[in-house]
Amino acid sequence: MPQTSVRPGYLSIIVPLEGGLTLTGENVESAVDVGSVAVLTTGSICAVKVRNAYQSSWLNYLEIATETDFDNYRSDRLNFQFFDIASRANQIVSLAISSKISMHFGRYQVRADGEMKVQRTDNLFAFVIDGVCELNDRMLETRDALALRSIEVISFESLSPESVVMMIQGI
Repeated sequence: MPQTSVRPGYLSIIVPLEGGLTLTGENVESAVDVGSVAVLTTGSICAVKVRNAYQSSWLNYLEIATETDFDNYRSDRLNFQFFDIASRANQIVSLAISSKISMHFGRYQVRADGEMKVQRTDNLFAFVIDGVCELNDRMLETRDALALRSIEVISFESLSPESVVMMIQGI
């Protein structure tokens, strides 16, 4: 069974790409499905077990661990926070990770487009979780990624019935 460790001062961000998973640690258990993002924080090092919630299907997920300097993510015990992107069509859901880094998730329907101003003319990493979309005039398909440097605005358009995109700003 896969396991991840959560350290004090860090965030573990888990994004299901296919299937659903169950997170278990320190007497806390929660399910996370595609369309949700889980953020795990703790005050001491602890292990979290990752289990396939649906035995008859595949489980595929992305995990990002990064340091944070925000006090609101610090806690004495293991915390799970969830962000629902499935119910927010054609808009960006943002998550501030630290004073310099932020993550943005968007779920867009076919031909829906948008634009996001990059805070400090920063670097941006984009990853297409699902679908086909165009980011700054570059076509990306499921699991494609793009790194852009010193940009002010990112524009995007969904070219498939549904596209889900993750963008990390400030890396």
